[in-house]
Amino acid sequence: MGDRAVAARLKDGRAALDTPQTPFGTEDIDIPAALRAGTSVRRHITKIHHTEADRFDLLAANFRILLEGGLTTP
Repeated sequence: MGDRAVAARLKDGRAALDTPQTPFGTEDIDIPAALRAGTSVRRHITKIHHTEADRFDLLAANFRILLEGGLTTP
C-alpha cells in the first residue's frame, strides 16, 4: 500500500481465535517488524477485545513498548 497506509491497528497475543491479548512483543506477532515495514504509518491504534490483564495496564504497557522501541512519539 506504500504511502497510502497511514494507520495501523495493533494487537498481540496467540495467533488463534478467542485468546487473550498480551503486551506487544510477548506472543506471536512481531509488532516492531510490522511497524518498520509500514514506513508511512503515523498512527497506531490499539483495540482490546479480550485480555486477562487490566485493559488500561495493557494499553499503558503497549504505549511504553512503542516509545522505548522508538516506534512512536508521545
